[in-house]
Amino acid sequence: MTHQAHRSPTHPIHQVFLDRWSPRAFTDAEIPLETLKVILEAARWAPSAFNAQPWRFLYARRGDANWETFLGSLNAFNRSWAAHAGALVFVVSRATMRPPGGEEDVPSYSHSFDAGAAWGFLALQATLLGWHSHAMTGFDHENAPNNLGVLMATASRLPSRSANAAMRRRCLRGLHRARSQATACLWKRWRLLAASRPVRAAKHRGAANPAAPLGPRLRSLKFRRNEAENQGRLRALRAA
Repeated sequence: MTHQAHRSPTHPIHQVFLDRWSPRAFTDAEIPLETLKVILEAARWAPSAFNAQPWRFLYARRGDANWETFLGSLNAFNRSWAAHAGALVFVVSRATMRPPGGEEDVPSYSHSFDAGAAWGFLALQATLLGWHSHAMTGFDHENAPNNLGVLMATASRLPSRSANAAMRRRCLRGLHRARSQATACLWKRWRLLAASRPVRAAKHRGAANPAAPLGPRLRSLKFRRNEAENQGRLRALRAA
């Protein structure tokens, strides 16, 4: 399904990135096990630090022995719509790793970043197969293992126009959301400030140690002003 009329990129990108979105309205159709395995296989090929692959996928399909357990771990709001999904997938990531040549585990500072990359691959593969997914964090965090990060995902087909109509209308309105360029603008200005204007940057570092990192004064002055400018641009985009 193509939604290009509602989502227009600033630069030319593949259509699959525009077609991927996160609906909360699903039919009650079951997802075939083989289809789910294909979606998870794509996630397995995501990049990770040292190729540690810290992610693991725990899934339940509608009607199987684990479905009610998985569904019961969600908060009340997420249960109200995820109950119509074809599958629930727990994406977990290990917070420690064994470095190459190491003899014991060390903290993994990129485990959640790597698991997020795997989730992105999962979502895009689902879209390519004509299915959709919706990640969520509204679940029982207290009973999650301490050494794992947990991300929730659902996968199922889009509803028909007659199924769950009110929820479907709310989901379709979400397709109009524009993507912010504020972060890119902010980062570009920061790099220009640090690399192209070293003399001015050194002035704020202090004469005693000109090689010290940029201090809070410089960050607060430049970032606060840039953030205000970018927020103004975002307001203009939303009003357009």
